[in-house]
Amino acid sequence: VGEDQSADLQRLFTLTIETLETQIAIIDLVSEVGGWAGAFENTVVPVSDDRLLATFRDVTEIRLEHDRLVWLADHDHLTGLPNRRNLEQQMAASLTRARKTSTPAGFVFIDIDDFKAVNDSRGHDAGDVLLQAFVTRLQSAVRDQGIVARLAGDEFAVVLDSVASSAELESILDHVMCEVRKPFDISAGEITVTCSAGAVLCAGDEAITDILRTTDKAMYRAKHAGKNCYRITPVSASKE
Repeated sequence: VGEDQSADLQRLFTLTIETLETQIAIIDLVSEVGGWAGAFENTVVPVSDDRLLATFRDVTEIRLEHDRLVWLADHDHLTGLPNRRNLEQQMAASLTRARKTSTPAGFVFIDIDDFKAVNDSRGHDAGDVLLQAFVTRLQSAVRDQGIVARLAGDEFAVVLDSVASSAELESILDHVMCEVRKPFDISAGEITVTCSAGAVLCAGDEAITDILRTTDKAMYRAKHAGKNCYRITPVSASKE
């Protein structure tokens, strides 16, 4: 073990001798380059006033599986994006920042138009590859202005911090729509898609349920307007 881990073990051994009580702790191993390299569960049992028995169990695989399950609870397995549960946490944080800074936050729902036709004509594997490519394109278009999440299927959401005005939100959406219209070159061939989007601007005191409902309605207004466009709606519209 390295110097840091050795010190952790020494403290564990000392505590066992001082208390004469069994101690159990997990010690993380760090590689020479500084990354996490594994973990061992250490059980230290006092045998006498100055003797102890230590056993070590490699729990690296258990920890990796645990971390994977924790990650999956908050992320989409296909795209690696935050899932709906994670999205609401990101929204809550964004609303808090909006209240503190008095700068609105923007929330966007995006749905790929006629995505079912891609699955039907090219197959579900091609559809999955397209979704992954779409995510990469969407993240690139949003850049560091926001966080992209996957709601379900071909539906995505974007959380935008510090959107100064409706005009800025429109500028962001115009750029996203323009980037998405560019052909996707995937293994199944070139595919061109469009998307429909709904968006809202929030001051920070709105309820997340109202934001989600209003943004969803705005997106479907864009669908009914002929697709390949977006609509921006006040959150208060959800109470009409």
